[in-house]
Amino acid sequence: MDSAGQTTHAPTALVVFAHEDLWSTLQSIAYFQERERLDGLFIYQTVDPLSAQPADRLRRFCSRRWPSLRVVLPGEPGAASAAKMAERIADWRRFRPDVSRWVIDATGATRAMLGGIARILATDKAFGAFYRESDGRWQSLLPVAAGQLEAAAPHVAIPADVTDSLPVTELIELLAAEVSEIRLRESRVPEALSPEELGRIVTAGGSCNWDWSRMYATALNRLGRLEEFHFADFVAASLLAMGVRNIRVNLKVLLTGPKHAETVLDLVVNRGGRLYVFDCRARDEQRDPGPPAPTVTLAGLAPVCVSLRPNRWATDAERILTDMGDRVHLLDADGCRRLFSWLGGLLGAHPPATLRELERAALRLGVNRLPVFTPATQAQRLGDAVRLDDQVFDLVKGGRVEDAGQESIWRAARVTPDLWFLSGRVLQGGVGLEMQRRLAARFADQRLACTIIFFELTPNKKSWNALVRNIDDNAAFARALHKWRNLPLIV
Repeated sequence: MDSAGQTTHAPTALVVFAHEDLWSTLQSIAYFQERERLDGLFIYQTVDPLSAQPADRLRRFCSRRWPSLRVVLPGEPGAASAAKMAERIADWRRFRPDVSRWVIDATGATRAMLGGIARILATDKAFGAFYRESDGRWQSLLPVAAGQLEAAAPHVAIPADVTDSLPVTELIELLAAEVSEIRLRESRVPEALSPEELGRIVTAGGSCNWDWSRMYATALNRLGRLEEFHFADFVAASLLAMGVRNIRVNLKVLLTGPKHAETVLDLVVNRGGRLYVFDCRARDEQRDPGPPAPTVTLAGLAPVCVSLRPNRWATDAERILTDMGDRVHLLDADGCRRLFSWLGGLLGAHPPATLRELERAALRLGVNRLPVFTPATQAQRLGDAVRLDDQVFDLVKGGRVEDAGQESIWRAARVTPDLWFLSGRVLQGGVGLEMQRRLAARFADQRLACTIIFFELTPNKKSWNALVRNIDDNAAFARALHKWRNLPLIV
């Protein structure tokens, strides 16, 4: 960037060309404003809507973000020609004779304008110029013979993260198309949680069936927050623990138009010269599509769109689409088991060792067959609790899951066509033989043809187990149990 990259205390003005890629322009403005406190920003626009509309949004954004910066955007658009462009820049030069150093960001200039930039550089040593390649690299521009330009490596490159401090709310409200208002008060910043606290929340996921607010209260031993704790809050807190700072959760966006239209962006991140928009709502789109939401056009910011779907697997079509570019990502049920390392790779961050260990331990597929970061269905929870191995089942654990963790007075399960397993709480004390006799008396009162072939008290004397052989109608036995569903079997 030769002269454009040299730090100086001389008054400096920056000339930019309004175009679709707002990020590159924001990077150059933020870079020189941070290093040298620009004395003026001059925006060149043409009649092309792809230039005129971004120019006005850029003017409003810069005026609000840097109130002391003098922003010049002529009311009359300029022409997309070398001569007219050079003439206008010369007028700006005369308009600000106090500015001794001028820098041109030629990234948005059309091919027809480049000859004018070459003549300016050749005739006025106060000017320097540079531009950004499509891959993000910055190059200096030097004049050569016959009004031509030559690219050269800059002495100082503009870092992509120079815009990381620009608030995501201002970026969306002022630079995105058709956005009229941001409900900032209804959004929130991520909560600062240590990697160990995040680990405790994940560990509580299985027992709480991924009820995030319950997990939060259980793992951290805290009262509930004013706002419920959701998956998006957990992802935001994880990113914060990785060193990602510019994050907003639950950002409500109002759109312009004849009708009131509102949409919610679950999570928005500004990092490394890119805007990341996350959809974290883990729902079944077929069974629970949710209310229709208007789309937000963020074309000028070229956002990276990330959908986290821990509740299902990606379809073949989705996998193909995400493989076709770097601006759309989908992390499905299997992918979410490596959520932290994947987020680190996406945003160029480094997950702490505690979070990486979670992926190797609590989130690993071999730990259980239940989904992570999303509630399992009752059938999934019961199946995982019952099946200990391919041919080993645990009916007691299955019954506890079926009761959703509540301790029933008794439970029953049919093991074979004529054999039933019963288990219950001891409500009145007694020895095993006496309690077995009382259970047999209960069956006799109901004229049930069954025999108790095994009975035991558990070592802590708080519950009992029994095997009962029913030699008559199983349906009648089940109906009798149904009558006693709220009553103890042993009284």
